Amino acid sequence: MNLNYRYELIENPKILSELGINKTPAMMINGKIVLEGRVPNFLEMIEILNKAFSK
Repeated sequence: MNLNYRYELIENPKILSELGINKTPAMMINGKIVLEGRVPNFLEMIEILNKAFSK
């Protein structure tokens, strides 16, 4: 998978709340929360990325 991306680490609870994130760790892709409150395993992460970028 060859992706061109930019990431931003947000640790401010107020900003996280404004984004709709209630539990960390969390991941948003293109403004959509795709993971919240846990760490995915490798295969699940690949599945999440494939789903998000296959459109």
